[in-house]
Amino acid sequence: MKFGETLYQRSVPKWAAYNVKYNELKHLIKTRTSAGVAVPVGIPVQGKSKWEELENELVRLLEAEYDNVTLFLRSKQGEIERRLAHLEKQIKLAQRAVQDNALDKPIMQARKYRQLMRDLEEIGDEVLNLSRFAAVQKTAFRKILKKYRKWTGSTVLQTRLDVEVFSSKKLQTDFSDYLQQLSEEKAILTEELAGPMLTGRPREPSPASERQQKRTSASAKRSPITKLNESILRGPLAFDAALMTVPYGEAAGSAVYWIHQDNLDAARALLLRHMRDSSIPSTPPRNNSLDSIGARIKSAASSNSRALLTHMLVFDNAQRYVKDHSTSRPSRIALSGHWSSDPEAVVTLAGLAPTSSDSTMLTLNRKDLALALQRDTPVSNTSENVIAIQRYLREHRDIKPLAETCFTRNRYVGLTNTADVGNWATLDSGITVTTVDMAQVGVSQPHSQAGDVFPYSVLHIRWEFARTPAVVRAFDESHLVERVHEFSLEDMAIHTAQKDLPVPSWQSLLEKDIRKVPLVPYMSRGGTASRTRLNPTDVAGSSSGPSSSDGPQGSIFSAGTVGNTSVTSESAGPSSAGPSKISATPSKTRRKKRARIKLPERSPSPVRYWNEFDDGDSDVNPEQGYVIYVDPDESAFPGAESIGKAFGAIYDSFSKGKSRIVSWLPLVSSKGQGTTGERAPLLGSENSADEDPDTSSSETDELVVPHSQRTPTSRRRSRRSGPPGSVYRRHQILTPRQKALERTLFSFYTGLIAVCYVLLFLSGILLATGRRKAYFEVDAGVLGGVVSAESCAVAAMILIMMRKQKLSVVHWGLVAVLVASAVVVGVALLALMFAAGRPGSDNKGSAGAGNA
Repeated sequence: MKFGETLYQRSVPKWAAYNVKYNELKHLIKTRTSAGVAVPVGIPVQGKSKWEELENELVRLLEAEYDNVTLFLRSKQGEIERRLAHLEKQIKLAQRAVQDNALDKPIMQARKYRQLMRDLEEIGDEVLNLSRFAAVQKTAFRKILKKYRKWTGSTVLQTRLDVEVFSSKKLQTDFSDYLQQLSEEKAILTEELAGPMLTGRPREPSPASERQQKRTSASAKRSPITKLNESILRGPLAFDAALMTVPYGEAAGSAVYWIHQDNLDAARALLLRHMRDSSIPSTPPRNNSLDSIGARIKSAASSNSRALLTHMLVFDNAQRYVKDHSTSRPSRIALSGHWSSDPEAVVTLAGLAPTSSDSTMLTLNRKDLALALQRDTPVSNTSENVIAIQRYLREHRDIKPLAETCFTRNRYVGLTNTADVGNWATLDSGITVTTVDMAQVGVSQPHSQAGDVFPYSVLHIRWEFARTPAVVRAFDESHLVERVHEFSLEDMAIHTAQKDLPVPSWQSLLEKDIRKVPLVPYMSRGGTASRTRLNPTDVAGSSSGPSSSDGPQGSIFSAGTVGNTSVTSESAGPSSAGPSKISATPSKTRRKKRARIKLPERSPSPVRYWNEFDDGDSDVNPEQGYVIYVDPDESAFPGAESIGKAFGAIYDSFSKGKSRIVSWLPLVSSKGQGTTGERAPLLGSENSADEDPDTSSSETDELVVPHSQRTPTSRRRSRRSGPPGSVYRRHQILTPRQKALERTLFSFYTGLIAVCYVLLFLSGILLATGRRKAYFEVDAGVLGGVVSAESCAVAAMILIMMRKQKLSVVHWGLVAVLVASAVVVGVALLALMFAAGRPGSDNKGSAGAGNA
């Protein structure tokens, strides 16, 4: 997966607008450097490069992008410093209240404590996001320059940018000072203020706990936690040796992670969220003045400056080491030597008996280390530790020097370490493996001889008497690291230096890219189609970018720099002049593999309903969306959907026919009548002073039917000609209920008139076709039909009189003509019936007389 395609996911999504325009710059370089592209060609000048014009343009564009990124970083840093200063001020006020015993409102103090902890966590998350953003932008700059070198073969652009732009060192990617300050504030909150602010009682030492501490047995004092804590006080080299040799406790464990150079700064920031630098005391001295947090951070030394260039020497029997599978100690090395720029060195001697897990840690002068590691060299007037090391080597003749490693190490201690629970960590970067040269043992500077460079940084976390700690869970869920089992630094050094040993299980992991793409929350609302939903298979370490060692040495965006030449390369360790033998397979023949990570479970969102007050800005915050759910398993009879569609179509047809018929009967309305719903006017065109207050309503869909201006004479004429019982006003307001009643009355009297004419038509047919032998039945049917028809006509007139809405003259005239016609037709049918009835009766009587 290419870097440009995953830039949005790698960076912080909410700050995507401030990302480097990587794809645009890459397209520009590719267009201007591709063969066969029609670009202006200048006249060749002696000593002038053909890429000079493009380089000038890229310098200008990259400088603008660099300034934009650094300006955003400075603004966010200022925001974090202000928030930290405010948090520190609030914590000092809480400390003062606890000291003065002024906690008279326990509930308010508990809320204040929770608010402080919440602010502290939010600031920590913001610092992590800032570190991640800065690291991704630095990688984007480095990859752009790498593309330019690849397509042009020129390094002039890199050199110019290093001198003109990147030398300002504004692109800071290490924010460990902010996290260190947060850890100090968190320690004060949890250790000093948690009890008084949550309980409302002053903090008092418990006599029982003091007596219990005095009764602590000697075996408890020699527990692994105590030994590790004591080694921190003795120095960093003693801590390194103790971390390797102190046996595990009853409930203990360790985890090892590989970190790519692109993710080193972000991983260090995540580590500082849960741990602190061991070189800083846990409770730093504090004055009562509210000094600026910005001044304290600027005056504090960087965590990288506390890192020591450390050397480790490994002595053992290679075959014994491979066969040893014991897990009682973190390391299976028989003898190890540790030294740095400090005047003292540390040597560990392990018990090689099958049932022994004890080890000895000896401290000696760094200048005497080479002499102590030579078993057959006679010594005199030296320390006892040197003699003890030589004696150990003479007792174990099969132990030989196997490998030497050089690395830059940061050491960390858990924020919540106690006498019963603790965790510790080391972060090694710039790891180089060489064969043992006894002439160089004890030299604190990097060796001049070529060595094998390990391509990743190594993070080792150890914990005692605890389940999996929070820092380990955080790294297991992070995309920044790759957890490697059965790996240790000394194991890697031995297998790298000794080529005849069996291939370890972690060797195959070096052939793939461990970089992964972080997950981005899926946006399901409309209008956010630019977001991409990632599948589990999309989160893979198959970036097409180069490894950290690409680019010329000494470049500001090159990870493999010699020393710390810039703020962006400060974490890079010493590199050697020779090629790396660990990652021997070339990048062209290396087959890219996809690394899968476990998808984090999403916490269920609370069920609630949407409302316009809380969710009115749902388009601004699309992640807070809502879903309308329809149960697919809901029971329904077969064919319900088809029948519903059929009835819906019939209803729509009747509605269209009704609306067309209503349109033929116009009503008196004001200007703009016919605008209903959201386009209906809220107020009439005239003042509503004459409005009847009883007919007003608060409904938003009221119908306003204002009347046109008339003269007093025409107004009196309209009142006289109007139907009795109707009330007319200048502004007639109908509520939805009244509007529904008006529509119902219109439908009923229209239907009654139609039924009236149908009955009259049927009665006429019956009168015309009826047989004379059944004249009584025919006359009864005609009489019933006419009476029913006339009743319908009378009912229609009654219903039309009940309407409150002002009707037009055409409407009244049409209804009157229809009713009058129905009455006339009914009377005519009755007359014809009686006229035809008399002759029939006479004929029947005369016929009867003749028969008699």
